[in-house]
Amino acid sequence: MLYFLFSMDEKTAAVGSLYVIVFSQTASLIFTVATQTVPRFDPICLFVMLIGGIAGGFIGSFVLKKISRKCVSYIFQFLLIVIIFVCGLNMVWRL
Repeated sequence: MLYFLFSMDEKTAAVGSLYVIVFSQTASLIFTVATQTVPRFDPICLFVMLIGGIAGGFIGSFVLKKISRKCVSYIFQFLLIVIIFVCGLNMVWRL
């Protein structure tokens, strides 16, 4: 959406997207804790997801700095096609 609605280039949109995710998930966590609606969860699963999220952020940031805008554009377009395909499959399977 940042790419299409705000005419950001792919790299800027990727960084902006990460900020949006961090702030929205932080707000969701605060709301969940404040309303005392924290579901049961496996602490090991939480730990693995936390490590994966942090590692993914660092790896993604490193890769984003190393690749060209053209490569980012190709990756963006490919992933957009994959997401559209998966959404289409989900629509068909739910009918």
